[in-house]
Amino acid sequence: MKIPKQTLWKELNMSVKVGSSKGWVALSNLNDLKLHLTNVFNPFASSSRKVLISLPPVEKIYRGSIARVWNVAFSASPDEEDCVVAAKLNAPFISLCRPGDSEWTYIETPMSFFTSVVMYSKRDRRFYLLSSNISGTDLIKTCSDFPPVSLYQRFPFSDIPKSTKDLIQSCVLRNQYLVEAPSGESFIVFW
Repeated sequence: MKIPKQTLWKELNMSVKVGSSKGWVALSNLNDLKLHLTNVFNPFASSSRKVLISLPPVEKIYRGSIARVWNVAFSASPDEEDCVVAAKLNAPFISLCRPGDSEWTYIETPMSFFTSVVMYSKRDRRFYLLSSNISGTDLIKTCSDFPPVSLYQRFPFSDIPKSTKDLIQSCVLRNQYLVEAPSGESFIVFW
């Protein structure tokens, strides 16, 4: 990738994008498993305010392998004091960390949320996990230092005509995103 008049940090070599929010991109380094947050791709950030924030390695072992970051969400912009980063792993775990922390806090999630996505609701001040297999569990046990984590309970097809539901269900490769409008309304976007 070429960005005119811009040099990327060497920490971003061998990294893959695992999420973006609030003008920031989260990249997971394939070599050292560190998560890096940067606003270097944000066209509205001035050149002098381009930042790279490195978080500790995500090193959770699950069934004999290192679990990888599936996606991330931020409770606030990473350069703000109250930012918490939630990383959903490709395992039944979510990890929470603040920029500046020396390690991640790992929280077990129900198995039905193995490959779910995580989002932060500013209105509810909590992280949500979304899965195509909606479970009856509500709150996942977290420590008091972090925002609560809940399983998103609203049934995503409630107001959709049956023919559209069938079409969405038939798509083998579909991505679901839980997004929040500035008004605070939550939407599930299927791509």
